[in-house]
Amino acid sequence: MKLGNYFKNGVQYLPSDLKSLLEIVVAAILTHEPDFKNFECDILDGETTSGYEGEVLETGRIILDSKKLLKYDRDVALAIVAHELAHAFCGHHLKEPVGLEFEVEADGYAKKWGFQVDKFRKVCGPPTTTW
Repeated sequence: MKLGNYFKNGVQYLPSDLKSLLEIVVAAILTHEPDFKNFECDILDGETTSGYEGEVLETGRIILDSKKLLKYDRDVALAIVAHELAHAFCGHHLKEPVGLEFEVEADGYAKKWGFQVDKFRKVCGPPTTTW
């Protein structure tokens, strides 16, 4: 399913606060990455296997934990969502071995797209690969 259509038709089951964050992030990404409209992925709300606020599974499916995300200030939550979308967009789930460079690249994309990655990192800590 293409992400552009996903947001028009398939997000009704996501909590409205999470849907709102995703819509803001996707709109911002599209101003920098026009090809993002053709990007395909599934996004689900729920607990992550890593225990973090979000993760991209080996299948490319993104899991966002709205209960954790919505505890953060909006700028931090938006940066986290953008960071996870960046992992999927960059295809990190298709590459081995997983390394710190993926975290740095995802942060770079989220920052390029206009999100407050420095604030996210100040609150959540530096990038790690401990998952």
